Amino acid sequence: MDDEMDVSLVAIAKLFLGLVLIPYNAWVASSLWTWHLVPLGLPHIGPWHALGIICLIAWLRNEPYVEKGDTYEMRSWVREIVAPALLYAIGYIAHVSM
Repeated sequence: MDDEMDVSLVAIAKLFLGLVLIPYNAWVASSLWTWHLVPLGLPHIGPWHALGIICLIAWLRNEPYVEKGDTYEMRSWVREIVAPALLYAIGYIAHVSM
């Protein structure tokens, strides 16, 4: 029972940390874009645009589901459904906030 609780606490901590790091990652991407790509003639983007680009790249990098034998890995199945939906939701929020 303690192992299950530890796994749950780790999952909750990772989720919380991921949510906290979203604005930070968008700010970093926006700053790097401004420093390195705007001088090359590309338009300036803000953190919301950067967040949308991050979501697009993460969605494109999502590895396809791989079936192993006769058993399905729940983690892979959940990743196939939840990750694109979550990325879409974050991207939509970024789009609406522009």
